[in-house]
Amino acid sequence: AGGTAIYLTSPCFVILSNKLVKNNVAEVSPRTDTTTERASYSTEEHKDIYFVDLPGYGTRRFDPTSFMQQFGIDSFDLYLCVFNGKFTALDSDFLTSVRKTGKPCIFVRNQIDALHDTVGASTREQLKAEIANDVKAHIGEDVQLFFTSCLTNEGLGDLVIGIFNNLADAKKSRWIRNAEAYSEDILQKKDAHAEDLIRLYAGLSAVNGLNPIPVGDVTIDIGILLRLFDQLRVVYGIPEDVASLEDQMIPGAAHLIGDLLIYAGREGAIQLLKSFGSRQAAKQASKLAPFIGSAIASVAGYGITYLAGRQYCDKCKKLARAVLQRTIKRMGENKAAHADR
Repeated sequence: AGGTAIYLTSPCFVILSNKLVKNNVAEVSPRTDTTTERASYSTEEHKDIYFVDLPGYGTRRFDPTSFMQQFGIDSFDLYLCVFNGKFTALDSDFLTSVRKTGKPCIFVRNQIDALHDTVGASTREQLKAEIANDVKAHIGEDVQLFFTSCLTNEGLGDLVIGIFNNLADAKKSRWIRNAEAYSEDILQKKDAHAEDLIRLYAGLSAVNGLNPIPVGDVTIDIGILLRLFDQLRVVYGIPEDVASLEDQMIPGAAHLIGDLLIYAGREGAIQLLKSFGSRQAAKQASKLAPFIGSAIASVAGYGITYLAGRQYCDKCKKLARAVLQRTIKRMGENKAAHADR
């Protein structure tokens, strides 16, 4: 119940949180209480992921003995400790206290693009190992440590999956729905979530007739189908204004964008529904009986909505993977450019 709250501690709070999700959370409803200096940011399309920024631990204004209780530290789902330098004694004390809550705590060494040895004696991998050992020395045990760059996007895909793996099962879908797709692994998790959505909305369409559209000898709720399309678009990070992607010149994406533009409207969605006959839909639905139950599998309305949802989803998948290939290419170019400096 409730949103998924993620606490970050770092000067890079705004930049990193914006990188992890599809929408710039820092530009959406920043709520800062001038008394407590606590700022909370939520994702734009689904306000169920919250990034929370708290004031400095152990400062003159906030005594460390009351900080944990004052800000309800144990109420968050997960903690990201983001740093780009050495830990202080106060950092160690605070993070040790956080880990005692039993909640997942992930350490992130940001600005990895700038990591180098001024005397040239150590490779980047050796420097990473030194950082890992330093963190372990301060915390007293091995921790989950990710290396990222908000400039080149290096390591962000691994961090997205790391957060996913550390959330409770009930909240994994919220995270993966909002997360930016930096890797095929992330997209595969989005695929699984999309499949769950298609089955859910197909079931709703089969039993709900608020906006009935006749398709053969059955009726389909067109409003539910359009809401499903909108949900799938969000999962794959496709903007509401699909046409805006045409300006980005994504290889092989022109026809996909065109199809999604057609399906996004009521008439286009109706035509898509009518392309599936009742018999074909009922046959497809019966194959899903082990998953959805034989009663609903016999309803042709379920099958028609399911097939329409799958076709729309397939377009979203292909477009998302085309965007991912371009993203991976740019990440490689950025990484190479900074390595040459």
